[in-house]
Amino acid sequence: MNDFIDKSLLKPFQTTKKKGLGIGLYQCKTIIEAHSGKLKIVSQEGKGTDIIMYLPLYPHYSYQ
Repeated sequence: MNDFIDKSLLKPFQTTKKKGLGIGLYQCKTIIEAHSGKLKIVSQEGKGTDIIMYLPLYPHYSYQ
């Protein structure tokens, strides 16, 4: 599963679900990056995955 997270999670049309389209997180990432934001993914096998969204308070501030 970690291989999927590292290589495919944020790519469009990649899913592990039978009825999933695989575009939800890709769309989120695209929108967040359009606002100079960033997604951070922290995953622990057997425990779950956290997806943290960072958005700047000021328009021209970016996260490093």
